[in-house]
Amino acid sequence: MTPEEEAAAAAPALDAHEITEGLWQGAAPPAGDALERLGFTVLFLCANDHQPPSGSHTGLRGYRVGLRDDGTPPTAKEIESAALAGRKVAELMAAGDKVLVTCQMGLNRSGLVCALALYFSQEISGAQAMMKVQIRRPGALQNPWFQSILRQLPKERPCTS
Repeated sequence: MTPEEEAAAAAPALDAHEITEGLWQGAAPPAGDALERLGFTVLFLCANDHQPPSGSHTGLRGYRVGLRDDGTPPTAKEIESAALAGRKVAELMAAGDKVLVTCQMGLNRSGLVCALALYFSQEISGAQAMMKVQIRRPGALQNPWFQSILRQLPKERPCTS
């Protein structure tokens, strides 16, 4: 077995897809230093429930975003938290970080944050960001409330300077 094959065989299973350079979306991540060994520098945990304890992922900067995916509309606070997380992910990507955004299944909550990161980092609409995520992560963003949030985003960004 070549060294590359040995490294691939030793790598932990990761249920994630690359959305764009520097941004990955996935399900609950493996604990320990597995993500660091895969080159990730930042981990966003988006599930309000099913969160691993702090310190479970060594070598990474970690962020928690309390979102629900239970069929009810998100609260204003949850929408604000998702938007702030999307902005932060966009900043980290621009700085060269490799970011993994997760939730329990790696579909809706993480998809919302990834789509918002695309929206804030690229000149695309929320609907286009949603489609990019859905193409790269099959089954993502099926939550109609999250879809509505993304479709309602203005195409023009407010000035931030």
